[in-house]
Amino acid sequence: MKNYKDSDYALNKFSEGIVYRFADRIVEITLEDYLAENPGKTTDDFLELKALSDEIYHQQVIDENRTSRLDVSINGLEETEQLATASLDAELIHKKDTERP
Repeated sequence: MKNYKDSDYALNKFSEGIVYRFADRIVEITLEDYLAENPGKTTDDFLELKALSDEIYHQQVIDENRTSRLDVSINGLEETEQLATASLDAELIHKKDTERP
């Protein structure tokens, strides 16, 4: 991961609340917010959710690292050759050759 300190995982792990990052802002749900919104819940319920959110963010980091460009094998790319197009100059030469009578 390039910027660990800027990641959602680090942001959530090192805060006391549960952190959600949106495109325009960051929202942190604190224990007090959670208990005020959910009067039937306890501190243990919040801590369980916090641990779950840490685990989910951590799994996202693991998945990103496993599928990064550094981990992609060059084997198997042969299948993509059929999707590739010829270079522009090769297409122009082919077109010129096929136009000749």
